[in-house]
Amino acid sequence: MDVQQTPGPIDGLFFAQFHPKFGPQIQYKYPPDCISCDLFDKLTNFIIPKPDVLRQVVTITSLGVKVKGYPNKIEDSKYERNALLFNLCLVFKPEARTAPYRPLIHKLSDYLHSLETENGFLSDEESRKQLPLMMEQLYHDLNDTGRCVLKLKLRHPLHIAKELEQKALIEATAAEMGERRLSFSERRRWDSGPQGRGRVGVVGGVRPGGGGCGIGSVGSGGPASGETCGGRGCAMDRDTHQPEEIAVLYLKVVDACEAPVPVGEEQVPVLVKPDISEDQHLLDLTTQQILPYIDGVDHVAKIACLANVELDLAKKCVQNLVYYEIVQLLPIFQYSNVYVHNTEEMMQLYWSSVLQQKCLEYVVGDAAGEPLLFDQVFRLYAKFTRGRTVRQICYCELQLGVSFPPPPPSGVTAHTKPKLPPNVDIRRLVKFGLMHGIIRRIQQYPLYTPHFNKKHKRDRRSESQTSSSQSLRRFCDGTASYDLLCSKFCMTNKELHNRLAQDKEISILWK
Repeated sequence: MDVQQTPGPIDGLFFAQFHPKFGPQIQYKYPPDCISCDLFDKLTNFIIPKPDVLRQVVTITSLGVKVKGYPNKIEDSKYERNALLFNLCLVFKPEARTAPYRPLIHKLSDYLHSLETENGFLSDEESRKQLPLMMEQLYHDLNDTGRCVLKLKLRHPLHIAKELEQKALIEATAAEMGERRLSFSERRRWDSGPQGRGRVGVVGGVRPGGGGCGIGSVGSGGPASGETCGGRGCAMDRDTHQPEEIAVLYLKVVDACEAPVPVGEEQVPVLVKPDISEDQHLLDLTTQQILPYIDGVDHVAKIACLANVELDLAKKCVQNLVYYEIVQLLPIFQYSNVYVHNTEEMMQLYWSSVLQQKCLEYVVGDAAGEPLLFDQVFRLYAKFTRGRTVRQICYCELQLGVSFPPPPPSGVTAHTKPKLPPNVDIRRLVKFGLMHGIIRRIQQYPLYTPHFNKKHKRDRRSESQTSSSQSLRRFCDGTASYDLLCSKFCMTNKELHNRLAQDKEISILWK
């Protein structure tokens, strides 16, 4: 587990590219001291790596820094070595937690890849000048707010098409004039000469001096004055003096969330946000169907049956509600359950007046009856220990089943006042304790351990005596609790216990 609980922060960014003559180089970096040239040279094999490592997130932790990047490659014959290799990297401290930056660095690298293939962003010197400003904005925005909106100016596609066609025109002219390239001065004289002087029409291209596509032969000058190519929708017939395009990219550091907890069919969902019913129209249809049956008493299997929903689908819906902290999962309440109190949470309850008030308001049995004192509630929680069921606590502490004498008639003073039990709802007392970690459930897990004699053969007599529990043995592996088996076989806790007690090869584990 990483030392830091929050992502980052970013110490710097740098853009590295493979130069066709000098090899890997840092083109831009921010801040200027985020990484030294010597350190870059030592890590260069991982920043601009071999083809096997390309197009995947690479994290380097060495020499006092942590570098995270996504090396990318664009193959095209227009590049000097038929490929462009680049990598935009983030620099962190070695102990920084960088997992949330994985999708961001992946998205950013693919974004630059698309800009280059569609618009030549990295190849064009004017466009590349925006990279330092972009890196500075990324550094400050991601560290301050964890999100960033990048806006980059791109050349208009018609301008790019015009440049490509002019390049093709120059190459064709050079080939006609003796297979040589024109110098810059010759090119200017060629373009600024008289109309039609030495003009070359390019099949499928554009006549530089006219407004249509030149389909004439060499020296023809394209269509005559006043004529058009007649091509409907010709790109170069449109207005090329349009504003530059703006490319927008939204980035956000999304911290990785924990995987949703698995939901068992024997667990009881309890609503912790009752106001969710007001926004019920925002939920999916299946969740809307099972939500009215979540009452904090019925378990998931019974809720699925009442709502007429498949069990697996109901479990997924409850799992989604648990993930967004709308419900909380508790074990089934039974008077035969055993709970134990947690010392640390008991101390927190003892010292927190806010938690005490919440507890008293939640667990009181009759609001119009005897006032409930915190000492009574705290003493009840302390009685939850191993080997003591809820039924025993009720009989001993709440004095259930004990009749109290009626109050004396008016005018007669009683010599002794009977001690009344606390005005508490035991079910809500257990529920509040489980929800706040004050108590926890001790479950029973049956474990099937077959007995062998000296010749490693089963005792047939024992097997015949336990025939009634043969169907349960395949579930008795020490991982299925009593609650789960009761739900699967539709039995009460007492029926299951009596049935398992008949099998001498099944032991009961408490944990």
